[in-house]
Amino acid sequence: MDSSTGNDNNTVSKCAACNNVSDSLKKCGGCNQVSYCNSFCQRSHWSKHKKECRQLVAKALSGDDNYSISRINLTIKRDEMIMLYCIIGQMVLLYENEEFMSTLNDEDDKLWENTTPLREDCPICFLPMPVSGAASGVTFSYQPCCGKMLCEGCIMAAEDEMYKGNMKECCPFCRLPNAGINSEYFKRCKERMKLKDAAAFYRVGYAYSKGEWGLEYDMQKALELWNQAIEIEESSNARGWISTTCRCEIASTYYHGKSVEKDLGLAVHNWKLAAIDGHELARHNLGKIEKDVGNTYRAMKHCMIAASAGYDASIRALGEGYKQGHVTKEEYAKTLREYQDSRNEMESEQRTKATAGARNKRCMKEFLRKAMSNNPDDGLLFQDPPPKEDCPICFLPMPHSIVGIGGVDGIFHSCCGKRVCSGCMAAVQDKTCCLFCRKEAATSNEDHIKRTELRMKAGDAEAFNMLANQYATGGSGLSIDKDKAFELYNQATTLGSINAHYSIGCMYLSDEIVATYSSKKDEENALQMAFHHISIAAVGGHEVARNNLGAMEASVGNMDRAYKHFMMAARCGMDSSLKMVGKGYKDGHVTKGEYAATLRAYQDSINEMKSEQRTKAEGRF
Repeated sequence: MDSSTGNDNNTVSKCAACNNVSDSLKKCGGCNQVSYCNSFCQRSHWSKHKKECRQLVAKALSGDDNYSISRINLTIKRDEMIMLYCIIGQMVLLYENEEFMSTLNDEDDKLWENTTPLREDCPICFLPMPVSGAASGVTFSYQPCCGKMLCEGCIMAAEDEMYKGNMKECCPFCRLPNAGINSEYFKRCKERMKLKDAAAFYRVGYAYSKGEWGLEYDMQKALELWNQAIEIEESSNARGWISTTCRCEIASTYYHGKSVEKDLGLAVHNWKLAAIDGHELARHNLGKIEKDVGNTYRAMKHCMIAASAGYDASIRALGEGYKQGHVTKEEYAKTLREYQDSRNEMESEQRTKATAGARNKRCMKEFLRKAMSNNPDDGLLFQDPPPKEDCPICFLPMPHSIVGIGGVDGIFHSCCGKRVCSGCMAAVQDKTCCLFCRKEAATSNEDHIKRTELRMKAGDAEAFNMLANQYATGGSGLSIDKDKAFELYNQATTLGSINAHYSIGCMYLSDEIVATYSSKKDEENALQMAFHHISIAAVGGHEVARNNLGAMEASVGNMDRAYKHFMMAARCGMDSSLKMVGKGYKDGHVTKGEYAATLRAYQDSINEMKSEQRTKAEGRF
């Protein structure tokens, strides 16, 4: 690369490697036609440009067997000139790389002398957490109430207990009420910053770097806060993992040029400091850069250290290095054992579940974003549900869901295809015949299935749904057959059963189906189908489906839409949805008027379905 730049003629050029547009790019020293930001960009693009460079030089010299360099009055043959151009280009590249290579190679003793990660234990489960949140699939979250970092396994376990009603909604460590809204979370972080909590400075800086909590994106503010976090932790003479994490964020910012001028030297410097203190991602990134400049031995050394700490990407890179002969069999085997030991040290059943939940949440969030952009009109989804079906005997309304709502169940009769409420079923004395059609009751599982199959031949959607339920759960003496259940649910949906739509949507989210996904695309398609079927069920009035849509929206942060779903389900008599609306009122997502209106509608729905017979029958069916 020569000293000429892309602005010799006041023109703006584009880097051939990263497509960065600038008027200060440097041109290739060989062909003098292609521009780059710096030597790093040229080096990364050389394998693609090498052949083209020689062709451009050859084209420039075509027609002349001899090329004259007038300044020194030297005549060189055409082929020799092409070779000379390439040699000069490589010499200039090596010269300009000298400063960068010295950045990588300096302070080797410090870079390799301490390879032990600065892991901290979760203060609840006392299992170690990685320095990098991306390592080993173990993630953690900052609690601004007490300033603690808690692993997602403990947080999810606490959330499960809160959902069951066994625990108040509070911090799992200090037991202070959770910050229900972003503004409260931000307020607590600022209080922690007054106490010189380095983790609070990091977390607020991260929020500015992503535009979270309603804050405007401000990378300069983020860098300022991260540097303050580093100063706070270094002033205590402690090797802290917050300063290490901040250095890795700073390095990434300058490496990619996120709202700042790219500075590879500053990026490498910060990654080195983070790697020295055990940051797995920083170590892995150093390995990638070493590989890019041809230092394969050092690259594999970095990968072995990061992989030994449990970093997934590094163990894969090391496997490729072993195949290519850069790593010996003994080194690979030793690193594999250390990798597994590190993983085992940090793993737990709770953390494994939390990791799977986080993966599904990310996939769901991406799908929901696409779904909402493709379907901006929510008129159909949020329209009022159809009226409830009446029991054909007492003529009181029953919930759309076959799962009891307000203590009311609807029982399917395979003889006539009618749903009869639990109150009427409990009140009648004669159990030997159908309450509606008076046909003799089925005396065995075989007889019940035979009657259901006759209803299926008549095109009864609920008969298909009922038999699918039996195959899904192993009822009526049938063996569990998920594939058969899936097939029958699909047939029931084509005939219009909203209960079948809900059931098949749940199947797409079940552990058995999730375990068969082989790619992210499979997960996205399954979530799309789940959302599609559950939405159809909700539009048809299925109360549980409506509640679950609210939970799905809340899990990805769409709180306005979530509470809209919860209020609709609560107005139909759904107890758990009413509790969520109450929580939304406390957290500021639901107004006092909306909460009061929902409470009145909920009570009206319960009273509408209530009777003395049904009250006595609660829990019997």
